[in-house]
Amino acid sequence: MNNLKKIDLEQLLIDASLSAGKHLRDHAFDPGTIKWKGPDDPVTVRDVEAEGIIVDTFCEYLDLKIIGEESGKSKSCSGDSRYTAIIDPLDGTKSYLRRDFDSTVSVGLEEDGVLIGGVVYDFMRDIMYVGFRGETYLMNAGSKHDFGSVIANSNLGILTNSDPKKVSPENALKIEAMRVNPDFYISGRRGSIALGMAQTAFGIHDAMIHFKQGNGGNIWDVAAGAYLLQCEGFTMLDGRGDAYDYKNPGKGIVVYKENDLQTLMEYV
Repeated sequence: MNNLKKIDLEQLLIDASLSAGKHLRDHAFDPGTIKWKGPDDPVTVRDVEAEGIIVDTFCEYLDLKIIGEESGKSKSCSGDSRYTAIIDPLDGTKSYLRRDFDSTVSVGLEEDGVLIGGVVYDFMRDIMYVGFRGETYLMNAGSKHDFGSVIANSNLGILTNSDPKKVSPENALKIEAMRVNPDFYISGRRGSIALGMAQTAFGIHDAMIHFKQGNGGNIWDVAAGAYLLQCEGFTMLDGRGDAYDYKNPGKGIVVYKENDLQTLMEYV
């Protein structure tokens, strides 16, 4: 059932994300039933509906495997496929519920186990970060814009999603040391980690540090963002300084360009 002659694979990735984002935007002030997967891990009926929209959009044209946050495990439209969609239908659910809306639809696409595409859709602002087969661009209101057009700050701008109260004492001290260092400009923000990764790839932040304590994190949180960063030539390490693996992201992430390495690594 591969009907890609009827629709381009890149456009299919975009359309699936747009449709899910529109649904979430339309229901932004009506999240529906809220359940808790863990003490600090809510899920709304809109998460589930958005994932269903993405899966249905893909499966109309393509046999593919699905790894989705709300489905919880791999499945497929039908039969075997060389393609896998990695879906976080609402990354930043707590932000969505707080209504500060640092939330995204995040979809990565693999071909034969290798990432070939990623979309991070900031649906409330209608800003979509797109990467496909090595090319990146931003979409807003149907218009394309190039990556890397942000005016650079004289200091090294670092995004950290790490809450000093929720990481190890050692990492909390590192974050505090960066905050008081005049060479750094630290942006701390709650919400979608995929959005932070996409904004860093776009050039809004020079680097990104997200320390994790324990084994938290899942492939659907980071696959699309990791692809965007890869396309833009960023180096990605985990929180221990080893090569980053988006399929096992629980150790945190450190993102930087090579020319920032010496300044940044003393804090990692």
